[in-house]
Amino acid sequence: MKNKNYSHLTRRQFIKSGLTGFAIGSSVGISGCDPMGIPLPTATQTETEDDVPALIIGSGFGGAVTALRLGEAGIRTMVLEQGRRWDSASAPFSPTFPPDGRSTWLRNKTVLPFGPSFPIGKYTGVLDRVDYPNMHVYRGTAVGGGSIVYGGVSLQPPEDLFYQIFPIGISYQELLPYYERVRSLLRVTTVPPDIEAQPHYDYTRVFTQLVNQIGLETVDVGQAADWDIIRAEIAGTRLPSAIIGEILYGGNSGYKNSLDQNYIPMAEATGFVSIHPLHRVLDITTENSGKYVVTVEQIDETGEVIQSKKLTTTYLFLAAGSIGTTELLVKARELGNLPNLNNAVGQGWGTNGNILFSTGVGVETGKQQGGPVIKAILDRENTETPALIESPFLPIGVECKCLMLFMNALDTERGQFFYDTDAHRAELIWPAGGHDRAARAAADFVERINASNNGNLEIPAGLPISPPDLIKDTTYTPLGGMVMGKACDFYGRVHGYPRMYVMDGSLLPGSCATANPSLTIAAFAERNIERILTDDLTMNREKREKKEIGR
Repeated sequence: MKNKNYSHLTRRQFIKSGLTGFAIGSSVGISGCDPMGIPLPTATQTETEDDVPALIIGSGFGGAVTALRLGEAGIRTMVLEQGRRWDSASAPFSPTFPPDGRSTWLRNKTVLPFGPSFPIGKYTGVLDRVDYPNMHVYRGTAVGGGSIVYGGVSLQPPEDLFYQIFPIGISYQELLPYYERVRSLLRVTTVPPDIEAQPHYDYTRVFTQLVNQIGLETVDVGQAADWDIIRAEIAGTRLPSAIIGEILYGGNSGYKNSLDQNYIPMAEATGFVSIHPLHRVLDITTENSGKYVVTVEQIDETGEVIQSKKLTTTYLFLAAGSIGTTELLVKARELGNLPNLNNAVGQGWGTNGNILFSTGVGVETGKQQGGPVIKAILDRENTETPALIESPFLPIGVECKCLMLFMNALDTERGQFFYDTDAHRAELIWPAGGHDRAARAAADFVERINASNNGNLEIPAGLPISPPDLIKDTTYTPLGGMVMGKACDFYGRVHGYPRMYVMDGSLLPGSCATANPSLTIAAFAERNIERILTDDLTMNREKREKKEIGR
């Protein structure tokens, strides 16, 4: 069954069934188009009930996995997502050039890490950037979370490097079946030879040649992409998207196997899970019964508040990402709403050693570079630190004789969050120069490439968008803040608050041991919710069922 039809079918099913944990009320949406001409949803669902057994905040890799498994267990579950829901057919994404309001979360200008900033209309677009002193943090804001804006790279960290970063109480071998489960559902595969041979991958062939010259071997990265759709793009029977480098604003051909194509519609199909876009969580506290109280604003597509409400739940799952989850819990602790949270909440935050940089190579790398990303190397010979270096594309439409490069360094620098009562927000303390080691690792790699290429590494002048020499005040994969074994146990149970769980990248210890973290976040979510269902929820459900039978 095709995903598009499957998604529409399940939506009808759960509205008709009435088993979604709330009653469907009147529409508060707006039909037609907004002033920018962007199609708006014809209706926004609102709930008339304010209590649900399980509540998930966020719909990214941790939230989507959790929603599916709770739904399969027959537990009525509500998923709150700050961003809106997208569909490449009925609600297409913004183009890369020129972008519009669909590109960026509630700003008047775009926030890409390099190149010009384009003026846009204020809209609930898919890419957000949170700015702190010394650090800019990117995140996806949409149903599907980071999977909408990420590059699809799905890699396990090497086992030896994993044990340098993760707590000793976590078994790498125990995670292996969960990695495989996620790969299966996301349909992660490596690039087929016929697609790798296409002209839009000329730059990867140059990358492979250069790293081979310094004694390194490329690997084909696991990629959550639909290669048949990319073949259709190449054949001209599908809207070009991957092959022209659409990535950070979503992909309009539907080539990404993002969470809105698998975990999320599968969760809805159980009849027990409802997804609520454009719901922004403000506060978390408890009531005397022990239930959690979540204060929520429902917004429209321009960010205006439609209504505020309080929801209660017995089981609360936080999956708002490293920034969202950590900010909510630091705020709750410091304002006294959740005073039992310990001092480890907000600690151990890291950037996964992200560095985006480029280098001239003196040979043609292709006028129309496209994707998705298919090649990487693990640089264990680096004089600074082991690092995974990927070869992404630079879709500027002209020959640059250069390579764009993306690094995840095995970096141990960590920051922490505190609550600024004057600004009414959680703030990140990240040390100036906190990325210097990762930057030196990037420089070490480029210097070895330079030496093997006779020093011919200048990037031609006059390009319409100059690629960055090196960006070291930015991360695209924020991790940590609720690190396992400190702020919570090894299954995400938050210390001090029973039935509260963390299921996202805030669990990871500031690093994913050189790997892109999406696969590991999802694998931990699969592992953790399996244990939570067995130990914390299933036994309680059986007791409820026996009680019902005895009535």
